[in-house]
Amino acid sequence: MIPVLAYGRKLVLSMALLSPLWGIGQPTLISVTQPIPQHQLLADFDTFRRIYQTANSGLYRYRSKKNIDSVFAANRKQIRPGATVLDLYQRLYAVTDYTGSLHSDNYLPARIDSLLKSEVSFFPHPVKIIDGALLINTTHGTLPVGSRLLAINGQHVSDVLGRLGKYATTDGYNKTGKSFLISQHFAWYYRLDYGPCSTYDLTYLAPGRTDTSRCRIPAVAYSNCQKAFAQRYSLPLEKDLPAYELTLIDSLATACVTVRTFDLDHKQEKEYRRFLDSTFRLLNRRPDIRSLIVDVRQNSGGNDPNDLLLYSYLARQRFRENKRAYTIFRNVPLPAYFVEETAGERQELADELRTEHYARARQGKYYLRTKENPRWLPNPNRFRGKLVLLIGPQTASAGSLFASLVRSDPEAVVIGEETMGGYYGHTGHESVAYRLPYTQIRVKFSIIDLDQDVRVLPFIPRGRGVFPDYTIKETKESFLRNHDTVLDFTLQLIKTAPGLPKR
Repeated sequence: MIPVLAYGRKLVLSMALLSPLWGIGQPTLISVTQPIPQHQLLADFDTFRRIYQTANSGLYRYRSKKNIDSVFAANRKQIRPGATVLDLYQRLYAVTDYTGSLHSDNYLPARIDSLLKSEVSFFPHPVKIIDGALLINTTHGTLPVGSRLLAINGQHVSDVLGRLGKYATTDGYNKTGKSFLISQHFAWYYRLDYGPCSTYDLTYLAPGRTDTSRCRIPAVAYSNCQKAFAQRYSLPLEKDLPAYELTLIDSLATACVTVRTFDLDHKQEKEYRRFLDSTFRLLNRRPDIRSLIVDVRQNSGGNDPNDLLLYSYLARQRFRENKRAYTIFRNVPLPAYFVEETAGERQELADELRTEHYARARQGKYYLRTKENPRWLPNPNRFRGKLVLLIGPQTASAGSLFASLVRSDPEAVVIGEETMGGYYGHTGHESVAYRLPYTQIRVKFSIIDLDQDVRVLPFIPRGRGVFPDYTIKETKESFLRNHDTVLDFTLQLIKTAPGLPKR
C-alpha cells in the first residue's frame, strides 16, 4: 500500500532495475518519437494481458470478464504501424484504469522517462480541480490565481480532463480521487497524452470577471514544474506536516487526532504506538473531552497494522481487517518478466504466499488462512465519546480501509468527500512488478483481493469509496482564502449541535 505523497507519482524507474532481457531482440529506445515495429508492440500488449490474467487477482473485481476482454481487444486494435512506446503506454493505462485499482500503475523505461523530463514542453503553472473547474494554483504566473481555464490549445478543459483521467488510477468507479491526482500531476499527464508543446494557448475566466480572456504562455522544463508545484498557492493547507498530531480544543470540549500517513518505518512505528497510547490515556483522563475528530484527509495509506491499531482505540466491538482475502497464485507466474527489486524477492513472495494462504484453491483462488486475519479487541483506553471522521479524495489504501471501518460504525459521524479507496474492499497488500520485453515498460499492481469487514450500507454502491454523512467540498472562494471548509463546518457542527446528529 503505497501512499501518494509527492509530485511525480508513477514516474520513477531506476536503471538498476532493468531486466536481463534488455538488449535481446528489443529496440534500443533513443527517442520518445521513435517508431517501434508493430509486431513488437502487439507482443508487449499481449504479454501485458497474460500478466494481468494470470497474476492480477482483482482483474474482475468491478467488471465482468466479457467487459475486460472487450477493453483489451479495443485497445489492442489501436496499436497501429508507426506507433511509439508512448502510444503503447497510453493503451496500457486505458486498460489499467478500467480495471479499477489505485494500486495499479505502469512505468516508462528509464531512458524515455529521462528524455521526457529533459524537454522544455510542460505546462508551467500548478492547477487545482475544484468542483470540476480547473483553476490556476499560483500567484507567480501570467494568469491571476483562481483563474478558471476553459480551453487549452483549442481543447475544452472537460475533454482534456476526461483524457487525462486514465493515468489517475483509483478504486472502482471513484472520480474524486482522479481530480486530486490530476491536480497533482497535470503537467506530466498532459505531456503523456497530448505530446510536446512549445507554447500553450489558453482561454480562461479571471476571478470576478464575466468575459473570457486569452493568452499564450511558454512551456517549461519538468524541473520548473516541480519547483512551481512546491510553491503552489494552496500549499498552506497541503504542506508536509507531522505524520500525526493531537490538538485539544478546550472551548468545544473536543480533541482532534490527525494521522496523515500510515507509511512508517520500524522506528517511526514505535513512536506512533507511543503517541497513540499516550494520546488516548490522556483523553481517558479528560472526561470533559466529549468529542473526538479523527482527520485522515491526507492519509494515502501505508503499512499494516498501523491502520488497525488506530481503529482499536475507536472500536466499540471486536473487528478484523477483512471478511475474505485471496490471491490467484502461490508460485509467481511468468517469471521471465518478473522484476526482482531485491535479490530473491520472487522466492520470498512465493514462500510468504504458501505460509499465509491455504494450499488448496477454491475456484482458482487461494484464500488467506484464518490465523492471518485475527480479530482485534477494542483497546482498554478506547475513546468513548462522540466520534467524527474527516475524509477526502486523497484518503486511500490503508487510509481508506481505516475510514471504512469507522464508516461502518453506526454511531460515527463522517464529514468531507468520498475517498479514493474503496469502501467494501480493494486489491492491495503485496505488490509485484513485471517488465515487458520489447519496450521495457514496467507494470506494477497488488495481488491480494479482499473484502473489508464492514457493514453493507444501502447508500454506498459497490465500487465506490467511503461516503460521508455530510458532504463538504472545497469551493473556489475557500480556495482563494486558503480556508479549511471541512474543519470549519465540523467545529461549527460540534458547537451548534453537541449531539452531532447523523444525516
